[in-house]
Amino acid sequence: MNRLINWMNESFAPKVNKFAQNVWVKALQRTMIATLPIILVGSIVNIITTCKMYFPILPDLSTIYYYTFYLLGLFVVIMIPYYVAEGKRKKKIQLISIITSVGVFLMLQKWNLNPWGETGIMFTNLGPQGIVLAIIGGYFVSYIMCRLADFSFFGENSVLPDFVTSWFNQMLPIAICFAIPFVIVYLLDFNILNAITEIFAPIQNISNTLGGFVLINFLYVFFYSIGASGWILSGAFYPILIGNIALNGAAVAAGNPVVGVATNEVIYSGWCAIGGLGCTLPLVLYMLKSKSKKLKGIAKGAFIPTLCNINEPIVYGAPIILNPILMIPMWINSIVIPIIVYFALTLGFVTIPSQALNLGFIPTFISCFLVNYDLRSYLLLAVAFAVACVVWLPFFKVYETQVLKDENNGEGK
Repeated sequence: MNRLINWMNESFAPKVNKFAQNVWVKALQRTMIATLPIILVGSIVNIITTCKMYFPILPDLSTIYYYTFYLLGLFVVIMIPYYVAEGKRKKKIQLISIITSVGVFLMLQKWNLNPWGETGIMFTNLGPQGIVLAIIGGYFVSYIMCRLADFSFFGENSVLPDFVTSWFNQMLPIAICFAIPFVIVYLLDFNILNAITEIFAPIQNISNTLGGFVLINFLYVFFYSIGASGWILSGAFYPILIGNIALNGAAVAAGNPVVGVATNEVIYSGWCAIGGLGCTLPLVLYMLKSKSKKLKGIAKGAFIPTLCNINEPIVYGAPIILNPILMIPMWINSIVIPIIVYFALTLGFVTIPSQALNLGFIPTFISCFLVNYDLRSYLLLAVAFAVACVVWLPFFKVYETQVLKDENNGEGK
């Protein structure tokens, strides 16, 4: 075990962290983080809209929900060029990259034009269904703009004002950004959105199998436990998780069964991350009663954040990161609890969430009911919490013994 931990500490973790710090990877991570407040607003509005069924006096705010959740793709394609240009320290192309990426994103969706100039586009394609296309469009424009950021038609001694030369210099990358999608989408009549849907369909389906669902949860926790933020996986999993909840909503509207288990609502707002990824709330509760002054002190500072599923204070403070005694129970929880949750949902014991309600920073004992308004959610939460408590206890006892021993040795010096 020590050899494995040393290898992860000295070789694997540094490589992962280096990858995570790459400008292009970091841009996507920061983009996904930046969209969370918008999703949160939409989620709160969704709660109010649901409450309106019981309290008719409440206003109908559903329109706000549609203009938040169903414009996520548009928000993503705006943010990626912004963060790439910032990371590349090319702020002079930041604004024009954003404008161009929006145009390219809409062109890639192939608007329907008729002789009267009216346009037609699926509104939902600007939201979850269009997120992968938005990522592709945002990266494509960012790459072209960055590659040609220093290109100029004019020499250094040009007598033209800088803003005029800037206009002309930006024309070439803008033209390339629009010309390539035009050829692919219009001249070659290739529907990129349909192609993405066909590619992701099997991946989406796999995510809702037992193996796929457990793997998603485990990978999030595994990378987190070695010091790499779970957001390193956001580019791969975010479109799948948010796409599943959109498909669930469409299934309910059409009167079809809901099958999408791998969603943010299930993982973060539901039952798989009680106290944050790896279900760390029981560990904090154990530490609060610890005989160790160090562990008790850390737990006091980490309790409120962990209750709100923000467990960085405990993950970095205990620490759990690269600490085999605490990493292992975190990994076990990321496997066992998703298995329990998967069967509880797919066998019909608890209702599968079908509305976007990403309330990951609200205590789980509140959010787990709001995701599906099913009282049986509390029974599943109790089971998941009890399992997490059982998993953490023996490992915590071993770790507490080590910490107490260190503290006693320190007092004796």
